[in-house]
Amino acid sequence: LMIGQVKETKLLGVFYLPEITEDSRILVALALFVASANCLPTAGIAVANSPENVERLAHLGPDELAEELSGQFEGDMILDEEQMASLRDRRNGLIAQTRRWPNRIVNYYIHEPDFTPEQVQHIELGVRMLQSQSCLQFRRVTPEETPAYIRVIGSGSGCSSFVGHTGGAQNLNLQPNTVGSGCFRIGTVVHEFLHALGFYHQQSASDRDEFVDIIWDNIEEGRENNFYAYDANSVTDFNVRYDYGSVMHYSTTAFSKNGQRTIVPKEPNVTIGQRLSLSERDISKLNWMYGCLGKDEQSNVYPAGQYPTGRTVRASSLCPVTSTGGGPSRRDPADAMGDNFEGDILLTDAQLAAMRKRTGMYLSTFIWPDRTVPYQIVATDFTFDQTNAILAAMRAIEQHTCLRFVPATTATVDFIQIAAGTGCSSFVGRIRGAQALRLQPSAIGTGCFTHGTIVHELIHALGFYHMQSATERDQYVDILWQNIAPGREGNFQSYGTDRIINYGVAYDYESVMHYHTLAFSANGQPTILPKVANVAIGQRDGMSAGDIQRLRNMYQC
Repeated sequence: LMIGQVKETKLLGVFYLPEITEDSRILVALALFVASANCLPTAGIAVANSPENVERLAHLGPDELAEELSGQFEGDMILDEEQMASLRDRRNGLIAQTRRWPNRIVNYYIHEPDFTPEQVQHIELGVRMLQSQSCLQFRRVTPEETPAYIRVIGSGSGCSSFVGHTGGAQNLNLQPNTVGSGCFRIGTVVHEFLHALGFYHQQSASDRDEFVDIIWDNIEEGRENNFYAYDANSVTDFNVRYDYGSVMHYSTTAFSKNGQRTIVPKEPNVTIGQRLSLSERDISKLNWMYGCLGKDEQSNVYPAGQYPTGRTVRASSLCPVTSTGGGPSRRDPADAMGDNFEGDILLTDAQLAAMRKRTGMYLSTFIWPDRTVPYQIVATDFTFDQTNAILAAMRAIEQHTCLRFVPATTATVDFIQIAAGTGCSSFVGRIRGAQALRLQPSAIGTGCFTHGTIVHELIHALGFYHMQSATERDQYVDILWQNIAPGREGNFQSYGTDRIINYGVAYDYESVMHYHTLAFSANGQPTILPKVANVAIGQRDGMSAGDIQRLRNMYQC
């Protein structure tokens, strides 16, 4: 193997070799991959995983990524002969148009005997996330229908995928695990499908050394090849800036031999290796790759001011509105009586624009990192009992999920600031900085200080919208538009999965996030009627089983 010109000495494997030049970097990466696999890999076939990785996958820690332990090139990528030759011979194969799925149609097949129904549902959730954020159409097929499709299986070790369209049946392996763990983190499912769509790892970007430092001394011997960057002739980010938050980025301890960091961001206080969802830049790259510009004008998007509820509304209905008379019934929960969006939701400019543009409202940027939610209660605004009621609502959420509420310190940048206000209201998800959650003081058990209402507002702050905004809500409830107070119609829209998602949990009449049957009524008559007889909606006693499961799925508990 020709190593190239000497720059300085660096440990590669178990030998000291001169550092390679840019022209030889990919050759060394492939050579080290062969050495680490202890055999010459056959193009297009997954390499057998190591016993050590198999053991670690069986006892995966909460912060370990299964795709980094799957034994393939860079952990989870299976390369065919053309792609290996492209890396070896410095050709342009990795960004070739032939690797895109033709006509933006992605065929996939799930080999259901390998999975539980819950796991199949989670795979479908990942597919819906990708479809909702692009112009791609995913078609679930049988092997007899088409020769070219993604074959989702669970018989292999770890998580792995071919890269891009291969023209045949291409395996995407997801080793079965509890939903939310291992290969069944929703972000890991999305990660592997993005490989199948043509994505490489973020840290392979040609400009990555401007953004991260690779700590070579901490990398497992024989795994150095997983950390080489490729030049712009091999991979492209479509002019989208390097993305620490990408679902395609390695974690900070990827392939570490000693538990120490192998990748250190040059920017302080950023997290890498998240597996919660697509980042905004992931979405941008995907849409550039497949020529999805102008998606908002395509047929699956409704004209301005029209939404898929069978009713046309003013575009201004998406903005917070003021009371126009005929106010809501006094029997409504306090959170359904405000003048904000849908009564109690505060929207940032970006969220309001997203609602209008039908872009993703469940991005990882809205999720609280490390499942930790800092908060500050303005003590002078509340009595001792009211403060305890707020803390009790936090404890209730903690008891049923992996989330933790912690007091903010002077060094905390992002936190929920709970203070007195008119009515009850909250922003949705983490918006950065001190974000308002307002609770109008009242006697414990009334108004904003019913236990369920405090929980309701906290769940907004964790990232959830109202239950009746769900895409499928018209299958479960009827909206009686004639009974809604004038100017409040915008509070009753439902939205597609490109804006909100229920994380694989069925529509829930019992949700603490559901409107009451008289919400925003002009005349005391029902505005929402369940299609199932004798069920109650709008309870504010506490979280339902569905609320708990949605939170667990969202935060990968």
